[in-house]
Amino acid sequence: MSTDSVMGYAPDLYRAIFDALDDGVSIHDPNSGSVLDVNPAIIRMFGYDREEALGLTMERFCLESEPFSHADALAWISKALTMGPQRFKWRTRDKNGRDFWIEVRLKSISLGGQTRLLTIVREINALKTSEPPAAGPTCPEGDLHSLQRKAGVGFLAGDIAHGLNNSLTPILGYAAEARSMASDPAMAFCLDETLKACGKAKDLVSSLLTLSRPNESKREAMYLWPALESCLQAARALLPPGVSLDVQKDTSQAMAVVSTGEVQEIILSLCTIAAQALPGKRGNLALRLEPAFSASGCRVSVLAAARNGETTGEPDMRGSVMASVQGLAKSLGGSLALLPRADGLEISVLLPGVARHAKAESRPSHRGHILFIDDDAAITKLVCKQLSSAGYIVTAVSDSDEGLRRFSHTPSEFDCVVTDLLMPGLSGQTLAQRIRELRPDVPVLLCSGNCDLGNLDASSTHCFAGFIPKPFCKRELTQAVSMALAQPATSPDERDKE
Repeated sequence: MSTDSVMGYAPDLYRAIFDALDDGVSIHDPNSGSVLDVNPAIIRMFGYDREEALGLTMERFCLESEPFSHADALAWISKALTMGPQRFKWRTRDKNGRDFWIEVRLKSISLGGQTRLLTIVREINALKTSEPPAAGPTCPEGDLHSLQRKAGVGFLAGDIAHGLNNSLTPILGYAAEARSMASDPAMAFCLDETLKACGKAKDLVSSLLTLSRPNESKREAMYLWPALESCLQAARALLPPGVSLDVQKDTSQAMAVVSTGEVQEIILSLCTIAAQALPGKRGNLALRLEPAFSASGCRVSVLAAARNGETTGEPDMRGSVMASVQGLAKSLGGSLALLPRADGLEISVLLPGVARHAKAESRPSHRGHILFIDDDAAITKLVCKQLSSAGYIVTAVSDSDEGLRRFSHTPSEFDCVVTDLLMPGLSGQTLAQRIRELRPDVPVLLCSGNCDLGNLDASSTHCFAGFIPKPFCKRELTQAVSMALAQPATSPDERDKE
């Protein structure tokens, strides 16, 4: 198919512009990746004549290794189709086998009433080879190391944010308490300004957590199924011809704080990774969206099942698609998990839930005895005050081992447990597992200043009834506790049967 037939109007004018461009331009079928048309600059750059170029697929312009493989190209295409125009540097190969660098711009366009993929490329080999050599491996691995350095900055930002959020929690909490008691107008003004400053600081810390994803769209509490459903066509189009995709519709109304583009990126990445694990790229993928973290969180999973009883392989954990979705899951406060099963390999992203963003009541509808554990004494004192003033009985300790001893002594005394994630001694994860072994029906809430659940073992997530990111205000804390207490008491075994 040529541009004349693709454009369908003013062919002579557009052909003249198309052929005169110095940059290489090609038009592709987004479903198969096949080349529909090329301009002379592409022919000069890659060494094919026009007849040879037409019908080539994206795979011909890829290398065998990450991060310039066919799977990486599919990931870029999926982003262009679902998230808008993409621009990146790429290592490619011409007809004669010469490797060289290009800058690529991808954009989804409509031509003649059909969706097409517009690719604009510019050779930058001279620019790349003139750059001073970087410490360590040279290109093509250079871009991968750049991604790794970027990821390292993100991890460091998470550690910094964890400390800042722990410090902000008592400042924000006590300022709010003082404001509620302030009768002097001057004092009330000062406290209002303090609370505004805390809010700005909270936003800045949130920005730190998204430092490694500067182009991230706005996140909000949303139902995941509509976003997932919107990218199924693109997901199926990007899979190899021998791979089918089945989808189990979600009926749980799972929610998470995420953007639509991020949900789509998770789905497309999981499908790409799962397809890589199928021998010969033939088999079936089963996509599911299901509750996790009791009922408040959710898990997006893809099960890769090979045909004819073949064994699925294991995807490259160092691949750029894998690294990208791991970084995205971490930035959302979740984690990526690979679970070999008898019927295949399951790859899933766990996302912490939100309390359905229900309207907070002026006072919680459920009272009870709360065990709160956090190694930060200032936060422990604040939470004790906040929950006590809301009508709860509170036992607050700053040592996880002591918290377990308190619970072990009288398990039936407590109605809910709230624990920090990262603490000396027992971690919040281990503590929750021990507590649930003693009493499977008690709800356990997890809180953290890093919003990072990446260290959690996927098999232990049933221990938690919800997640509270720091810093939190009194309303957010009491609402989370109230909703945890309102959940039906179920054991892990009972949930597994559901």
